Amino acid sequence: MLSSYNQLCELASSCHKVFVKRTELDFEEQLDELLKKMNVVLTTHPQLTGLILNTSNKDMHFIALFILKHTCFCRSLCINSNVVTEHGNSIIKASLLLLYVVLPEFIAAKKDHKQLSKFKKALLHCPQASFQLAKRIPIADNNSLKLLSQLSNVNTYSKANSKIQLLAVTALNCSITAFSGLKGKVTYNSALSRLLAIQDDLHLNQPNLQTYKTEFSLLCKSSVDFNGALVRLKNQNLAYILSQSPDKQICSGFEFGQTSIDENVECSEIDTNNVRSVLPHQTLDHNKIIRLILNQQALEQTNAKSKAKPKATESHVGIYRYSANHSWKVISQSVLRDNNKVLGKVLLNYPDQSQLLLNFATMHNRKQLQVTDVSHAIAMLGKVQLFPTLCNDNIKVKQHSVKQMGSDVVNYKIDLFSHILSQLHHQTLNGLPKYHELIGRILMIALMTIPKVAYAASTPACLVKANENDVKSLAEIFGLNTFDNWKKISLILSKSWLLPEAYIQVIEQYFNFLKINKDKAIEHKNININTLFIIIATYFFQHFINGENKLTPNKTIETLVSEFKSKVPNLENLYLTIGQTTTIFTPLS
Repeated sequence: MLSSYNQLCELASSCHKVFVKRTELDFEEQLDELLKKMNVVLTTHPQLTGLILNTSNKDMHFIALFILKHTCFCRSLCINSNVVTEHGNSIIKASLLLLYVVLPEFIAAKKDHKQLSKFKKALLHCPQASFQLAKRIPIADNNSLKLLSQLSNVNTYSKANSKIQLLAVTALNCSITAFSGLKGKVTYNSALSRLLAIQDDLHLNQPNLQTYKTEFSLLCKSSVDFNGALVRLKNQNLAYILSQSPDKQICSGFEFGQTSIDENVECSEIDTNNVRSVLPHQTLDHNKIIRLILNQQALEQTNAKSKAKPKATESHVGIYRYSANHSWKVISQSVLRDNNKVLGKVLLNYPDQSQLLLNFATMHNRKQLQVTDVSHAIAMLGKVQLFPTLCNDNIKVKQHSVKQMGSDVVNYKIDLFSHILSQLHHQTLNGLPKYHELIGRILMIALMTIPKVAYAASTPACLVKANENDVKSLAEIFGLNTFDNWKKISLILSKSWLLPEAYIQVIEQYFNFLKINKDKAIEHKNININTLFIIIATYFFQHFINGENKLTPNKTIETLVSEFKSKVPNLENLYLTIGQTTTIFTPLS
């Protein structure tokens, strides 16, 4: 990427020499090389488009930069207007020839603003002069020649081809507004917005603009100022933005200090609300920025390879089937920021998610009145219930979308275990509200990604039965005697679904208990109520799934429960109560 970008800059600098030395015969050859290279480089590395348009390379001359930016913007404008590449190149060539003609007056006005009147006059006669020059060179590209003849109004069909004419002129007008510095510097998006609002005296005439104003307005709205921009955050730090999410709430980028670019930072998420201002066309060391982008790409490739490794192990492709999708990551970030207004706006973009929330709020309000307003549903649930409710519903959707042999039986067992864990909270009013069902579901789903366990769970056969001496884990109930892979997958899924750290720790504490439990010589210490609930849920699940009406006494569990006597009532009564809250399907039913 770095060498390709530097070659592109060198070609723009070669065009600059042609423009300044006025070696007209070399114009088309140099420009063709630039266009050919730009199409290859920006197609292969699209993130360089934002870097070129929004920042300035410290190692390039102003005119060379202007040519590079203008060519890049004109190309983007053509692509977004669905112009084929060949015709797009002709438009860029014609637009650059317009710039070539007015360049002496432009440079003079840059040096001395008293020369602005001469620059304005040059702009007025620019199309006619460009066409005469194109004929004199002569330009081999007939499409460019025809376009310039239409712009200069000497073609019989000057009124035709109006959109293509407009693209060539609009691109140059935007470049003058955005980067010339004659009236300050703004982003290209802002320049296009200004152009649609008012005709500036430093613009070429655009008689057909009104015809395409609506189309250009939509183009303006769809473009993103932040992509490839240097911004100032509210905490005064600088940040370089790589990309912005579709809902425009979150950006990914590199956050630096207040004054300089640091090559040792990693890519992170940046809340759009924390951006104080965009710093258009700031002069930067582009090599540093590109190295940061390359480091990030290398990290992503490494992570992709490490994530791909489970495909060759027992977990197979199950982890990826159950991992969170992008929409959940966008929504969860809004939930965890605890800003109901922002969350309400985000949910408007995801009607399925909104409906899940409305359904839950309707079912769980005291009078069971239908809730139709998302903001009302958010307020009703509150911060404590909001994340686990939405997360649990999203995981259930993922879980039930996996279709394979025996998946109905597997899903029933996942739902049963998470229901038992949820009921333990409801019946005892202890522990982490709403998170028990979520933790139970993640533990069970992680276990079901292991083919041996999924096969055992998909059959109607009885599972390992409880006995007095052993505390069986979920894995052991399904015939798996090792926990390492299960633990690893549970933590991967927890992080994929963005569970808060406190609840990831609950899962880790449970696996620590299982490790200690394997070693009979070590006594159980420091077990908490959350870990105990997972142990009891497993104990109950083992009995329910095997169709047993009474609990088999277990000395270890009784000892553990005795430490929480005030919080956990009689286990037998608790087992019978939870059994009445669900329909239990056993191998005999």
